[in-house]
Amino acid sequence: MATPSLTGKTVLVTGATTGLGLECAVQSVQAGASRVIITARTASKGAEAQRSIEERTSKKNVVEPRILDMDTLLGVKEFTNAFKADKIYR
Repeated sequence: MATPSLTGKTVLVTGATTGLGLECAVQSVQAGASRVIITARTASKGAEAQRSIEERTSKKNVVEPRILDMDTLLGVKEFTNAFKADKIYR
C-alpha cells in the first residue's frame, strides 16, 4: 500500500521516542510533512528520537521535539497551552 503524501502538512506524533510512535514519525517525514512534532517525557529522549529520525530519513529541520508528560493533568495542560501559543495547530 502506498503512503499518502503529507507534503506541506504539520503532523503531531505523541509517544514518538520508540516503537510505533517513532515509526509513524519516520513515515511522516518520508511522506513529505513539512513539520513533524514529536513528544517525549524528557528533552533528552526527544533529542535522541529527533537524531534517530534525521539519520534514518536524511532530512533535517523537519522534526521538532516537545516535552509532554501525560502522567499528570498539569503536564498535559502545559503542553496544550504551549501548543496553542505556538499557533502550530492550524
